Amino acid sequence: MTKKISKAPVYSIAEGSDALAVAKKIYNEIQATFDVVLQGDNLEWIIRSFIDLKIHFQNSKVFYLASNTSSQNLIDNLIKAGIDGIVCDENFDTKQTNSISKRITQSGHTKPTSTDVQLLRNLRSQIDELDNRLLGIAHERHQLVKQISKIKDSYHLPVFQPERFREIELSMQEFASKNKADIQYLQTLIKAVHLASVLSQLKK
Repeated sequence: MTKKISKAPVYSIAEGSDALAVAKKIYNEIQATFDVVLQGDNLEWIIRSFIDLKIHFQNSKVFYLASNTSSQNLIDNLIKAGIDGIVCDENFDTKQTNSISKRITQSGHTKPTSTDVQLLRNLRSQIDELDNRLLGIAHERHQLVKQISKIKDSYHLPVFQPERFREIELSMQEFASKNKADIQYLQTLIKAVHLASVLSQLKK
C-alpha cells in the first residue's frame, strides 16, 4: 500500500513483518528509491526495522504511522531515535497532530561545543576498543559453540535447548544484580548472542 507523503513512492510495512526483507523485495520490483511508513506499536520492532532500513537503504526515508493506540512515550522515543517523520492517521484530531509537530520541531539538532565534540571522539574511541575486545570474545565463543554442535549432532540432540538458555539467562541476571547493570540491556544482548549461536549451528 502506498501513500502520497513524499516525492518518492511510499510503502507501508506492518508490525511483525521482516521490514528489511520486504524492502529488498520492493526494491527488486521497482529498482528505484522509495520511502517507508512503519505501522505498529512495538517499539523494539519499529527501532530494529528503522535501523535495518536506514543502513541498507541510505537514500530512503522512514516514517512512522501514528494512530490512537500510539502512546506519547512511543512517539517521543521514535523522535529521539531520529525517525524521519511521523504520519498521523485520519483519526488523529488537530490538537494531537499539532502536539506531535511541535515535539518534532523541538527535537531539532543543535551543534555541540568543541569540548563536547572532543569528548564524543574520546568516548567513541573507547567504545571502538571495547567492540574489538567483544568481537574477539564472540569469535572465541563461536569456536566453542562449533565444538558443542558436533557433539549434539553425534547424539541427534536439538540445537536449541530451553533449559540451557534459562541457565545462561539466570547467570546474566545474577551478574546484573551484582554489578548493578542494566538488566534489560544485557537481556537483549544475551538473547541476540544465543540466537546467533543457534542459527550458526543450523547453517551447515
